[in-house]
Amino acid sequence: MVSPIVLSLVGALLSLALFHWLADEMLEGETLDFDEAVRAFVHRFASPVLTTVMSAISKFASLPTVLLGCVVACALLVWKHRRAEAVLVLI
Repeated sequence: MVSPIVLSLVGALLSLALFHWLADEMLEGETLDFDEAVRAFVHRFASPVLTTVMSAISKFASLPTVLLGCVVACALLVWKHRRAEAVLVLI
């Protein structure tokens, strides 16, 4: 039986290889047709209300919000005596 660590390493390496391939294709301009098709599809649903909603959702990815979420998650994990998981969140 293959250990979970080996499977995780293989998964990480495959993800890295896929990312490298996609980045290379993007730098060569090979993804422009796909990018334009997706942009045109998404743009069909554009509206001022949807733009406002999406802008608000995007703010959740800001550094202060992510840090606050990590602090809250760590505090809850420590409170529930799950210190190992709290350390993983910090890492």
